[in-house]
Amino acid sequence: MNKSMIVGKEGRNGRLQVYQSREFYFSFKRMEFSRGDRRLELSAAEQKLLQLLVENRGRTLSGEELVADLRAAGYAYVDGAVLLTAMRALRDKLEENPELPCYLLSISGGGYTWADGRGRTEGPKGPEF
Repeated sequence: MNKSMIVGKEGRNGRLQVYQSREFYFSFKRMEFSRGDRRLELSAAEQKLLQLLVENRGRTLSGEELVADLRAAGYAYVDGAVLLTAMRALRDKLEENPELPCYLLSISGGGYTWADGRGRTEGPKGPEF
């Protein structure tokens, strides 16, 4: 597959069902996630958070937006601290070097984005939330 090829397939509900890039395969419908040949085990909350970020790839979502979306999806006990923990867990599972992420980025000012591998080449900046 071409390095820049990204496939996103939406279901009838308008939600992203499958995301595939050179590095990743995410099937939100079948709850299957992998990076290359390595299968990734994600919690239900991590899956939902990843889906929100990938559906909005290239767009910065604020921590408040993500918390509100997770609460609306039935995760009633989500707050800023829980979001930080979930983001750290996702980075640990998805990124080759979680300290220098290429995909799951923190944006100065309190947001997050999925960057399709066009991530930063320097260290993290500012607070994550």
